[in-house]
Amino acid sequence: MAGRIITGIEGKRVKLRSAANRVIAEVRKFDLAPLSPDTRSGWLKPPPLATFTELEPLGFGLTDEDWWIFPPEDIPDPTIVWPMDTAAIIETEGGGVRLVKVRTITPRECRGSVTRFSPYMLRMDYAETIDRRMFTAAGVYVWVGGKWAEANGHVRFTAKGIREADTPMPADDAQIPSVMMGIALNQRYQWGVSLGRRGTPSIRFATDPTGIKEFFRFRDLPEGRDRRESLLNWVSDHWRQNRHDPDVEVYVRKHMRGSTHFGWADMLCTIRPAPYDMEKLEELRRERNAMRIAGVDRRNK
Repeated sequence: MAGRIITGIEGKRVKLRSAANRVIAEVRKFDLAPLSPDTRSGWLKPPPLATFTELEPLGFGLTDEDWWIFPPEDIPDPTIVWPMDTAAIIETEGGGVRLVKVRTITPRECRGSVTRFSPYMLRMDYAETIDRRMFTAAGVYVWVGGKWAEANGHVRFTAKGIREADTPMPADDAQIPSVMMGIALNQRYQWGVSLGRRGTPSIRFATDPTGIKEFFRFRDLPEGRDRRESLLNWVSDHWRQNRHDPDVEVYVRKHMRGSTHFGWADMLCTIRPAPYDMEKLEELRRERNAMRIAGVDRRNK
């Protein structure tokens, strides 16, 4: 008997949960390789796997319809997405995975660890599977001459461990910072939900306030509660009756309200509002304060 074809929002829930489970399983099935005696120490020592959180998945059964980024060639320079703090997990050929996390750093943070500096610098943490073992490494990229370049000797993965060598950076590696800029630009304007289990990497999926409400309608009930809390969402601006004077109304600005943490399908979930919306929220707070100072935040009914 043929299985039931799952479509619509239910089908998307199944696809999302399947992708999250695959990512978690892929990372957990590989043993972390032991550090060799010549492994770099100090600020750029290989990062622990706990570093890699809220990973954007590339592959894992997700299609272009489920996942999209701004083309890197359409991003002329880092100022559009600065500062950055984003991560991704990439399904590689041969059944392996590559984890990448980038974050903005200052020249002061990496002084003594690199030899090239610029106003735009990224620390990049890597994890990659080689011969069914997970190797990690860290490096620094600088924006110079209109492109990303390494700030120190090139870090390469080898079958026996990790070494540092002054070899030319492969084209695929050179594109990673630009691809991560594309992901970061998406995340600036898109809400996201991270999913994971305790002690595992968390996976980030893009959505919006409406999608969150619809997608996670059947989230887990909090322990000891008989109803679910409302999830974080926008509340439109409105006038509300003053509790102390029924003849006066007080202006309530547009704001966000609701829970950001919840459980779903045995996973721990966190809502991440778009940074752009958080900036708008702060702007609305300032406008509301200006109304109070001007005395126009109240009116008679």
